[in-house]
Amino acid sequence: MIQNPDKDVKILSPPVILAGREIYPVVHVHAWAGEQGGMILVKPCALLIKEGDSWFFVPVDEC
Repeated sequence: MIQNPDKDVKILSPPVILAGREIYPVVHVHAWAGEQGGMILVKPCALLIKEGDSWFFVPVDEC
């Protein structure tokens, strides 16, 4: 039986620096634990981009 299912959205850091922009991947994390072990599933969800003083949220999939 699966116990303690956990769902979360995480912003990964440190960022990737590309063409003077800071790019932070945003992922959707699912974690399950059972009697014989567990599983972690991470799916890309969006990019959070900082350019100068501006921030941009770019979805890459349904989150």
